Amino acid sequence: MDLSKLRRSDQIIAGSGIVLLIAAFLPWFSVDVGFASASANAFDFFLVGTLPTILGVVMATQVILSRLTDVKLPEAKVPMGRLHMILGIVVAALIWLKLLIGEEIGAGFDADRSIGIFLAALASLGLVAGGVLANREAPESDASPTPPTA
Repeated sequence: MDLSKLRRSDQIIAGSGIVLLIAAFLPWFSVDVGFASASANAFDFFLVGTLPTILGVVMATQVILSRLTDVKLPEAKVPMGRLHMILGIVVAALIWLKLLIGEEIGAGFDADRSIGIFLAALASLGLVAGGVLANREAPESDASPTPPTA
C-alpha cells in the first residue's frame, strides 16, 4: 500500500473519516445525577449521529479504495470532488446542529456535551476541508493536458 498515491485532500478525508468513526463510539452527551450517571454516543441519535458517521466512513472508504487499491468503483454522475464537498457539508451541518442544540433529557434537565461530539465536530470540519480541496483539484481524467487542435 503506497500512501504517496493519496493527494492532500484524500489524506484529510480519510483521516477525518477515521476520526469521526472513533468519535462516534465515545460519549457525546452525559448526565450525572449524584447516585447515577448515563451517557449517549452517536448511535443514539440516528439523523445527527449515525447518518453523518456512515457518510464520513463511506467518504473515507471511497478515497482509500479508489487511490490505494485496484478496485474499479462505478463512475458517479457528479465529479467525485464535488460529491465529497457536498457530503462533507451535510455531515458538518448535522453534527454541528446537534452540538449547538444539545440534548434535553426531560424535566428541564440538559445533558452535558462530552468529548465525542467535540471530536466529531472537528472531524466534520476536516471532511468539509478535504471536500473543498478535492473539488478544487482537477479530476484524474483531466490531469493530463490535451494537445491543442488546429
